Amino acid sequence: MQFYTAGDVLQQEKGVDLTDPITIEPTTTIKEALSVMFRHDFTQLPVVVSGTVSGVVTFKSISRMLKSTPESSIINNSVRGALVQPRYVNEGHDIFELFDTFAEDEYVLVGNENDLRGIMTRYDMFYFLQSQFEPFIKIGEIEQSVRSIFRSSIDDIEGKIKDTFGPREENDPSYSMPTSIDHFNFEEYKRFIRKNISDLPIQIKKEIDFVIDLLEQVRKSRNALFHFRAGISEIDREAIDVAHSYFTTLDTNSNK
Repeated sequence: MQFYTAGDVLQQEKGVDLTDPITIEPTTTIKEALSVMFRHDFTQLPVVVSGTVSGVVTFKSISRMLKSTPESSIINNSVRGALVQPRYVNEGHDIFELFDTFAEDEYVLVGNENDLRGIMTRYDMFYFLQSQFEPFIKIGEIEQSVRSIFRSSIDDIEGKIKDTFGPREENDPSYSMPTSIDHFNFEEYKRFIRKNISDLPIQIKKEIDFVIDLLEQVRKSRNALFHFRAGISEIDREAIDVAHSYFTTLDTNSNK
C-alpha cells in the first residue's frame, strides 16, 4: 500500500499555497523577518540568494541569536546570524516517516536548495491527516448510531436477525448470516431496516427512502475511502456529514 507523501500535503486545500513559499534575503533585518512571520502566522522563513536556499530563519533561531548577545539590540541586524540549516525531503517522501522529525522540528523543506518546491510544517501534516481520516471516524460513528437505534427499538435482536437473514443463508451457500448487528455491513443495515421498519422510530418510517439512500451513499463513500490514496470527492464528504448528523441526532433522540 502506498501511503501519503509530502507532495500530497503540499497539494491540500486550506487557503494557503504551500508550494509557493514566501522567502527573504540575507540582508533582511530581524525586524522585517519577524514582521513577515507575524503577518502570515509563520514560524519560519527560507532565506534565498539568487534562487538558492542558504538557510532558514525561525523564531527559535532568532531567540538563540538574542540570547547569545543579550546586551545588544539585534532588531535592525540582518538575519544572517539567525540562519539554520533545514532538512530537505522530496515530494515522494512518505509523511509517516516524518513523525520523528516533527517531534523535534516544526518544518521540513520539500525539494532541495536549488529547487524549493514548498514548506511542510507539523501543523500542515496533521491538518492533512485530519482531513483524510475524519471521514473514517464519522463512518464509524454512523454505524454505532445505527446499531444503537436498533438496540433501543427492537427487543429480540437475535430473533430479528434470523428472520431477516436466515432465508438467504438457507438458499445461498455462499452467504453467512451475521451473528450480531455489530457484524452488519451497509447492505445488511438497509435490509434489516426494510424488514423491521414497523419496529423502528417513526422518523425512519416516514423517511425510509431517504434513510436507505443515505446509507447507500455512505456505503459507496466507504468503499472509495478503502482505496486509500484515491480519496473521496467533496460530494462524498458531504454525504457522510449529512448521514453523521442525521443518525447521531436520531440516536440521541431515540435513547431519551
